[in-house]
Amino acid sequence: MNFRYIKSILIGFIVVVLSSLLLTACLKDNFNFKKLAQTEWDPNVAIPLIYSSLTMNDILVKSKSDSVVQVDANNFITLVYKGQYLSLKASDVFIIPDQPFSESYNLDAGGVTALTSVPPGQTYSTSYTDTLNFDPNSPATPAQSRIVIDSISFKSGNWAVSFASLINDNVQIRMSIPKAKQNGVSFAQTFSINSMGTTNGSYNLSGYTFDLSAGGGNKIAVNYTVTITNSGNPVSPSQININQTFSTLAFKKIFGYLGQQTLSAGNDTIQFNIFQSSTSGSFTLANPSMHVTIQNSYGIPISATLSTFKVSGNSGSMGVTGAPNPLPIASPTVSQMGQYLTTSFSLSPNSMNLVNNAPTSSNIKAAVNSQPKYLVYDIAATSNPLGPPALNFVLDTSTIKVNMEVDLPLEGTASGFSFQDTLNFTFPSLNNVQSLLLRSNITNGFPIDLGIQIYFTDANLNKIDSLVTGNRIIAPSAIVNSGSGMVTSPTNKITDLTFNQARINKLTNVSKLLVVASASTYNGGMTSVKFYSTYHLDVKLGAQAQLKVKQ
Repeated sequence: MNFRYIKSILIGFIVVVLSSLLLTACLKDNFNFKKLAQTEWDPNVAIPLIYSSLTMNDILVKSKSDSVVQVDANNFITLVYKGQYLSLKASDVFIIPDQPFSESYNLDAGGVTALTSVPPGQTYSTSYTDTLNFDPNSPATPAQSRIVIDSISFKSGNWAVSFASLINDNVQIRMSIPKAKQNGVSFAQTFSINSMGTTNGSYNLSGYTFDLSAGGGNKIAVNYTVTITNSGNPVSPSQININQTFSTLAFKKIFGYLGQQTLSAGNDTIQFNIFQSSTSGSFTLANPSMHVTIQNSYGIPISATLSTFKVSGNSGSMGVTGAPNPLPIASPTVSQMGQYLTTSFSLSPNSMNLVNNAPTSSNIKAAVNSQPKYLVYDIAATSNPLGPPALNFVLDTSTIKVNMEVDLPLEGTASGFSFQDTLNFTFPSLNNVQSLLLRSNITNGFPIDLGIQIYFTDANLNKIDSLVTGNRIIAPSAIVNSGSGMVTSPTNKITDLTFNQARINKLTNVSKLLVVASASTYNGGMTSVKFYSTYHLDVKLGAQAQLKVKQ
């Protein structure tokens, strides 16, 4: 007989049992199934299959949770869930659109007379100043939201200038902008235009600073000196068309009033993996807490509130109370430019939280103990809440960040805390199997009663059979000191799982496993317990198979 046939059968059953031994799926990472494949099986021999020892830290680290496991100096464990709600850079909030300008210079009657009065080959010069309205707002922008720039330093951008002369003489134009400076030097450029001709130029704005404070902001003066060489031709028409476009603008620094802007990223969530598969039961953590940190380097006053702040799970939603309104947000002064100012607040159940120097309580404990799957939050923030006038500044790197952190120290109680999951699973052929016996020998150093039931179902989750009959507790809680909540000694239990011929015959149509696990802390959830990284669970698994042997 080929006794290796029994290996695939037992491996199938082992997978079933292992999926039930803990409430997470981390055990399979500790078991070497290659050893099973290397085992020669006899028809009716009990064989030790697995021995593994897991610490609490092993389970939490390998449970694919988004939480961070923190272990203090006393080995006490805290689960930390973190989320960054907001991280808005000023360069993404304040967008400077392209600035196109068109104008015409016309030589007036006095200028025409003066030009024709000079001998041919001689020149006539005249100067004038034009003011460009460098406006980043749309016409529909309300007054309190309009951006008024006093000065802007460019990180990048293109400045294109073109001239088209309709004058039948050669023209030279000296263009200067005293308040547009690069490395302290004002912009100045001379353009030569042939009779009835055109010319153009293009300039990189990187490193330029424009002073736009004239006339209340968003304006800059451009000086032109026009020199015309009298060729003796008629001076008609006497017009020069000037076009300028500032495009693909990116700022490095802006001073001025930067408007009343909405700063929001919409709803965000923190997912509590610890509750994702829970279905029922009570769960109480003694001292959960929440910490919100706000970092701001915008030189702008900002007012913000938590417009949405709730937990959500199987039992519905619950608003989280106790947060300050408005949120504490500090803004740097000019002397602090480039620095982050940090403010924060915390919510905890065991002490009054100070909000705006006044004590307030929070329902954070009730919220966490409702077994939420998510923390849902949204922040409504507005810059310059009081409107103009106000002196603001931003760098392109200025950022406002809002970080959430929920700390779950593993101290508390659980009673009938249930988890459920569904797994795809198909047994190999069972035709030659007469009976199977799996024996688990578990030494439990955790302060939790671990219970399990696995239902074998068809593709439609119709139950065919169950793994466990009678008492579903496969690992009774370790003994706990009721005063300290610490484990004083582990417990041991041996469980036999037997499948006779009748039960084996029913497993042919199994295609799914419905895993239902339960947990209660020591003393039926009546005693508060603490979890330490040194706690461990020792699992030994053996198997025995009886094959039908042909005579």
